[in-house]
Amino acid sequence: MVGECCQCGSVAGTNVANFQLGIGIGNWQHFHIGTFYEEGDFDALLDVEDVFVLCAVGRLFLLAIVAVEVEDVNLFAKWTGELDFEPDAILQAAKTIKRGSMQKLDELMMELYANKKFTEKDIAEFSKSKKYLFELTVKINKALSYYCDVLDTAVNNYTSKWISRGFGEETLLFVANYCFRHGRKDLADMDDVLDKLYAQGIIDIDSVGDYFSMISKDNDFIKSILDATGQTRRPNDWDRQNLNQWRNWGFTDEMIILAAQYAAGKASPIVYMNAVLSSWKANGIFTPEAAATLARPQTYQQTSTKKSSIHFENERKYTKEQLDALITDVDDIEI
Repeated sequence: MVGECCQCGSVAGTNVANFQLGIGIGNWQHFHIGTFYEEGDFDALLDVEDVFVLCAVGRLFLLAIVAVEVEDVNLFAKWTGELDFEPDAILQAAKTIKRGSMQKLDELMMELYANKKFTEKDIAEFSKSKKYLFELTVKINKALSYYCDVLDTAVNNYTSKWISRGFGEETLLFVANYCFRHGRKDLADMDDVLDKLYAQGIIDIDSVGDYFSMISKDNDFIKSILDATGQTRRPNDWDRQNLNQWRNWGFTDEMIILAAQYAAGKASPIVYMNAVLSSWKANGIFTPEAAATLARPQTYQQTSTKKSSIHFENERKYTKEQLDALITDVDDIEI
């Protein structure tokens, strides 16, 4: 970059300086810098080299004649003083803005400062990463068939979060397609799905594929449970939660189907199954042979408050007083 001061003068009590500037492409442009500072104040605020940089910033915004006002000078002083950026770093930041303004550059400088990006290399890498995030967000929105008014908000609230958690582009686009096909067509819905995956440590595309394959198999099994109980509806999240709980209790699929057969024709079959399996667990019944030693459930009661109980012959029954005593005796319990 080459710069030369052509003339300085005092006009109506205001310092005015015209600078002639060439920026590595052989074109010379004239820049007018006007301030409202009293004579002598301008030199105290910026030196000539800084003025050239400030003009170059304007040139990068594709303006042939740049009138640098006092607000621009104040911003430049803020970036180099309060934020401690070098002039070359400011130029690097300005190069990343396609259709810019000093106000837009100020927003970028504040963002760079917040992210601790001070060097030219850091700023270039940050710009590249941000460009990628914007392009990825556009792809995700397209997969969701979702229109987003402000991409910055989507990038900051969602895409940046997902990438920082380790989700790759392939995984994100897979989940976006899944959400679209299941009627979850905005970023908030997709974020809920990714939160659930992240909580289980399911991040890369292979583990996500395994997880969805497992869900597909579970759905097929749940359909078998529903068929055994006489229901014709589709599996839902509540069914999957119950299935996971039953398996965590130690029951095989064979025992779960047996419980479903017990629940056939009941008003609330899944609730009934929960009661049956809970009673089996309490009595150490984990095989069909052991279940055969117990009589079929004698009673099933459901009140208006949706409290349910199921009883087998020869099992222990707690009185209200005994249950109250248990509550008093147990100070803490982990579930």
